[in-house]
Amino acid sequence: MINKMMKIKTENVLCRILGCSAIVLAFCGIITSINPETFFVENVYGQPVELYGKGIYAYNSILTVSSRLGADFVGILGGCFLIILTFLKNDKIWVEILKTSQCVVFVYYFACLTLGIAMNTLYLFYVCSFGISILLSIHLLSKFFKQINVKEEIKISKNVGVIRCLFISSLITIFVWSSMIVPCLISKNFGELLGVLTTEITYAIDLGILCPLMIICAIWIKNKDNAGYKLAPILLYVLFSVGPMVILQNLYCVKLDIQIPIPAFIGTILSFVVMSGVALIYLRKSIKFLVK
Repeated sequence: MINKMMKIKTENVLCRILGCSAIVLAFCGIITSINPETFFVENVYGQPVELYGKGIYAYNSILTVSSRLGADFVGILGGCFLIILTFLKNDKIWVEILKTSQCVVFVYYFACLTLGIAMNTLYLFYVCSFGISILLSIHLLSKFFKQINVKEEIKISKNVGVIRCLFISSLITIFVWSSMIVPCLISKNFGELLGVLTTEITYAIDLGILCPLMIICAIWIKNKDNAGYKLAPILLYVLFSVGPMVILQNLYCVKLDIQIPIPAFIGTILSFVVMSGVALIYLRKSIKFLVK
């Protein structure tokens, strides 16, 4: 019993450290990026790219910075949420699910900071936070899959809504990213898509990990596999978190005078508002699949 309490206290301390790290690093990104200064350089593809010239995100393209600043606001909210969860009773299943899910979201968040922007003075802090988020997520996921059980009566239902949400969300994500990537592959012109980068980690994570996982999870639930029921709320939480992030990223694009066609701007925000809202609805339903 004492050993179990010590483990819970240790993981809660690590969650608080991770939450505080996200808040501080995100705040540094936002506060140092006020009143932007920009300049132009030529990227490796021989194209002019407008770079941010001030703050932690200096030497990244304007488009990259707008994405980071939008994500930083969600990072602050996520950090506060994770810290609050550590002070709630650990015997509530939804606390375990949300705490694990938020740590998984932070793996994505810190991966983008560590691997997706120009190196800056906070780089080692990014790396440490990235490492903590991975190790903590592995620990929480392992404990979650061992200790959480699936209600047998849930398997009687077809759970069509959750299956469709996961499957359709994965297809939408694949379509959106492919519509941006494929034309660049055909024309062999990557400058507008990547700025000064030579690759983009977001595409790799979404297309290589998240989308296949969502499809596999949907198939598992359809086949009444326990792994699908356990994985569903975590993936749905990630989907829910992406909505506010994309909305804020698009708003920052407008603030930084990045030209986005109005139909594309409205369509992107509207689609992600709907996706995030639907994911939240089915997140609540998927939590009911499970019991401690």
